[in-house]
Amino acid sequence: MEIAETAYQKRLCTSSVQDSANKFKFAANPTGCNKDWDFRKLAKNFQDKTGTIFDVINHVKAGHALCAGLLGGKWRAKSNVVGSQWVLLDIDNSGKDVSGEKCYEHQLTLDEALQHPFIKQYCALIYTTASHKPNWHKFRLVFLLPEFVPGYEIVEVLTRYLMKHLPHDPACKDASRVFYGSTEASFPLVQPNVTLPAKWVTEAIA
Repeated sequence: MEIAETAYQKRLCTSSVQDSANKFKFAANPTGCNKDWDFRKLAKNFQDKTGTIFDVINHVKAGHALCAGLLGGKWRAKSNVVGSQWVLLDIDNSGKDVSGEKCYEHQLTLDEALQHPFIKQYCALIYTTASHKPNWHKFRLVFLLPEFVPGYEIVEVLTRYLMKHLPHDPACKDASRVFYGSTEASFPLVQPNVTLPAKWVTEAIA
């Protein structure tokens, strides 16, 4: 069942809330839309930006691609990732049947995600992907870090540690992973001033 935008979420989108939202670093590529891309442009046109979760929402709604790590203006490759200030998880609710074909495999629905204690406390944004359907939920969880962390190794350590807390698509742990936007996306959770705690980051690295 599709989750409607609540009055609380509408209030979050007012200019005063947007102006007071936390700013952080992220990478976006505006040269394609949804899953329609020239892959050469997808590899070389990521731009490191500083903005708020509302800026991320605007990129997603425009169909722009996001990257798990910052690239410093270089080509998208793990070796070029200079660090990150967020961790993203893909909830695909997919598996493979005995013949190897993709099939529905329950991980987490939107309703379950909104009630999950860890997500409620620490997730800054949930948005649905281009392939999301009412009977097959596909969405992303965006967790902001309290500060920028350097190097692709730490980014991947934090991603793997987060994966221990939540169901996920196991393919999405690469520090240079692309996350496509969707012009049809919905945003059932928007918490612009929420970050993972510094203690959590320390534990993950340890």
